[in-house]
Amino acid sequence: MWDAIVNSAGVLTGEFQRGSLAAYLIIAAIGLCAGSFLSVAVNRLPRMEGLDDSETPNAASPDGRYNLATPASHCVRCGHSIRWYENIPVVSYIALRARCSACGARISMLYPTTEILACAVAVIALWRFEQPGPAFGAMALGWALIAISAIDLRERYIPDLIVLPMIWIGLACNAFSLFANPAHAIFGAIAGYAFLWSLCFIYRVATGKTGIGRGDFKLLAMLGAWLGIEALPVVLFISFTSGAVFGLAAIVFARARLDSAIPFGPFIAAAGWLTLHWSAHITAAYGNFLRTLGIAW
Repeated sequence: MWDAIVNSAGVLTGEFQRGSLAAYLIIAAIGLCAGSFLSVAVNRLPRMEGLDDSETPNAASPDGRYNLATPASHCVRCGHSIRWYENIPVVSYIALRARCSACGARISMLYPTTEILACAVAVIALWRFEQPGPAFGAMALGWALIAISAIDLRERYIPDLIVLPMIWIGLACNAFSLFANPAHAIFGAIAGYAFLWSLCFIYRVATGKTGIGRGDFKLLAMLGAWLGIEALPVVLFISFTSGAVFGLAAIVFARARLDSAIPFGPFIAAAGWLTLHWSAHITAAYGNFLRTLGIAW
C-alpha cells in the first residue's frame, strides 16, 4: 500500500518524499474517506447490535439486510438516496449547507466532524512515523478510537464489533513488534481489562453501584494490546485526570449532579491516542512537573 502511495505521488510530483506535500495530500484524502465510512459505522453499529431503532425510512434493504454496506446511504428523515456528489467528505456538507437536498432536514455535524478528525489522525500518523507499518497501524487505531468515542457519547455504549477485533488486530501487529513486543502486548491486554474490572468490583462492593462499564474494560484491554503494558500507566493517568477535570467542570458550570453518569470511553480513547504518539513527551513533562514540586522522579 505504501508503494501504491509512492507511485501515485510520483505521477504528480516525479519524486516522492515522505514529508512532501503530495504525500500529505494523498494521506489526507484517505483520511477523509475513512471518516466518511466511520460516520456510517457510528450511525449503524448500535442498530446492528440491537441498541438503536431510530432510523426508520429505508432502515433495511429490500431483502431485509442491514449492515455497514446495505442499504445505501440515505436521509434518515425522508429516505432520499444520497447521490455520489452529495457524499464527498466535508465538501458536500458545505455545498448542501448542512441540509438534505430533498426534504431540507438538517444533516448532523457528526459527518464533517468525523471526517475532519479522521483526516487529522491520518496526517499526524504520517508525520509521526517514518515506516509504513507503524504509520498505517496508527491510522487504524486512531480511526477505531474516533468511532468508539462517538458511539459512547451518543449511546453510552462501546461496541464489541469494533473493540474485540481491534484487540486481536493489535496483538497480531505486535507479533511483529509494531508498537510493543509480543509479551508486553499480551500482558497489556490482560492488565488493561483486569485493572478496570478490579476497580469496578471494589466500587460495587463499597457502594452497591456500578461505576465503570464493561466496555471500558475492553477498550483499555484494546489499548494494552496495541501499545503494550508499559503504556497503560500513562493512559490511565491522562484518562482519569481529564475525566476528573471534565466532571468537576460539569458540576461547577453545568450544575451536574455528583453521581451523574459520564461516558468514560472518550477519555480513555483520547489518552490512548496521545500516548501512542507522545508517551515519552508526556512522561518527561510529568517528571519535570514533579521535580518542580520537589518530588523525586
